[in-house]
Amino acid sequence: MLKSIKKYSLTSLPVWQILKKIPITWFIYVLFFAYGLIGIFDRFPWKADEPYSFGIIWNIIINNQWLIPHVAGDPFVEKSPLIFWIGAIFAKALPFIPAHESSRLAIILFMVITIAAFCFIASRLFDEINRQPLSPASSHRLISYPLHSITLLVAIIGLTEHIHKLTADIAQLAGATLALAALVGSKPIALCRSCGARCAQSSCTYGNEGCCAPGALTSHNELRFRKKSNASKEVKTRQVVSGFLFGAGVGIAFLSKGLLVPGIAGLTLLLCLILFQDFRHHTKLRFYLAAFISVLTFVILWPLALYHRSAELFHEWFWLNNIGRFIGLSDAPPVADNKNYSEKIIAILVNGAPTSILFVIGSTFAFIRWISYKIKHHSTVFKMVFKPQLSTYAIVLLFFTIGFFSLFSSASMRDIYLLPLYPPLALLTVPFTPLLRGLDKTGSKVINIFFGIALLIIILTWFNLVMDGEARLLQVLWSDIDNVLPLPFALQPKWYLFTLAMIIIILWLIIIKKSDNHSMLLSWASGLAVTWSITFLLLMPWINAARSYQDTFLTLAPFIQNSECLATNGLGESEQSMLHYVTGKVGIKIYEGHSGDGDGVTLNKNAQRCLLLLVQDNVHHPKKIQADHWIPIWVGQRPADRNNFTLYKFTQ
Repeated sequence: MLKSIKKYSLTSLPVWQILKKIPITWFIYVLFFAYGLIGIFDRFPWKADEPYSFGIIWNIIINNQWLIPHVAGDPFVEKSPLIFWIGAIFAKALPFIPAHESSRLAIILFMVITIAAFCFIASRLFDEINRQPLSPASSHRLISYPLHSITLLVAIIGLTEHIHKLTADIAQLAGATLALAALVGSKPIALCRSCGARCAQSSCTYGNEGCCAPGALTSHNELRFRKKSNASKEVKTRQVVSGFLFGAGVGIAFLSKGLLVPGIAGLTLLLCLILFQDFRHHTKLRFYLAAFISVLTFVILWPLALYHRSAELFHEWFWLNNIGRFIGLSDAPPVADNKNYSEKIIAILVNGAPTSILFVIGSTFAFIRWISYKIKHHSTVFKMVFKPQLSTYAIVLLFFTIGFFSLFSSASMRDIYLLPLYPPLALLTVPFTPLLRGLDKTGSKVINIFFGIALLIIILTWFNLVMDGEARLLQVLWSDIDNVLPLPFALQPKWYLFTLAMIIIILWLIIIKKSDNHSMLLSWASGLAVTWSITFLLLMPWINAARSYQDTFLTLAPFIQNSECLATNGLGESEQSMLHYVTGKVGIKIYEGHSGDGDGVTLNKNAQRCLLLLVQDNVHHPKKIQADHWIPIWVGQRPADRNNFTLYKFTQ
């Protein structure tokens, strides 16, 4: 009986025999690809940041406000306009798709740039021939070095929501990673001046004589007969291309969020110039010239056009929203999520986990070993397991360190500001993954069980919502869930999405089976990816109902359609943007000022003529309109939201 059961086990099925022949990398690529896409579309813009980002795009679409970003009827120069331009171009090119959906193709564009640049850095950082496997027992199953680095990147919990939302930070992330990749790419692969071939000696740089010692080029036989002219041409071309891409990366970041990333990239380049002889070589002039020409096209045209149109708005953008927020000027716009130094450290560790924690532990061990070698006067310093080209590793380390201290010293910091630090953090952490060897087997099992239970809860919650609109199991585990998500909620099943969810779960199970619990980080990254994917495939309508303003403002629309103007109080940029998009009405703030709901002091004369007033306030601390001639005619809110809206009408 047992033999017959074994005969017809899962592993004996023909399908499994076929799947066994497919490399694990294919399944991981597909799962990570699904994770990157699922959650971007099929929803309304969500706070924070995404509603007003789309509001700017909507103004470009209907009012051609290309030069000065506008939220509803007011200029909004807190962010530079690049991603809004790209989103508007996609929306105009695809008019048959709702604008809030088609504009999100900009996310995919900038994430493709990010991943391509990231993989290039990974391939340059770790030599595939000399690298050692993560675990000897699983060397035949190990993923390639770019994907291994991507696994560390996907594992970062601080990325999960932000990379799926249309914000300026996504474009800044792409620009920062592209600039770092170009800087790494400009670092020459060692070329022998005598023969033009790649040199196996780590200390050799182009321009060195006599590096072709016997055996020096044994790992690059296919290149040992390269002509010197071809080698020289390759060096020149690399410098020009790298310089152009460096300038483009800096420019993209500048036109996305201003001066932060350009400052980080510039300081990194300056330190490279001081620390590395390669960056002072005469061939590097091509890199600097190409970078200068490239970056000028990004950093000159729009700021000059903005200054020409309005010197006041240019001052607000450059001095208040860039310099002012960094150094903490008193007249700079306030940031609600500002943190002190200890909170910043905690935020970086928590949002960057588990990669950040592994990096801290690995760096500590590396430093201790290095100190111990120095004390013993040992000739061999600490050697990283993956044998990265140390100068390239140092460039990435410089970029990360400068970025870390820039944000740490900034007067304002939110979790989303950390996005440009995550790619270099993942790259720097790869050499420390062998520290997990002793924990891989047990840790992988625990992580897989954890995510398996999470998936079971998600599926049972979906089943409960489909059957009777309640989430009984989730309510037992999370007593305050009705303060976050609306209950009861009648979820209409979409069976094609359920089928896709089951396919992704099977994909995850195949990865678990093929990895055989030999990589705790892979288990975490794949578990995080599958949990995110299944959650938003099955429960998207429920989550969207809590976070979207669409239904709320659709019920408001009939009450304001015939009004000439609508005054608002307490509505921020996100609410103003969604009000404009859903109802077609531009709210006029009762206070002057571009940021938030105004300065709270100076009354806006344009709002005083309005006969309707829309107020957003806290449910527990409402803003009472005491005047007798203002009568409430409508009240609404997002389900489970602590804020609500009240529409008042002026009567004589």
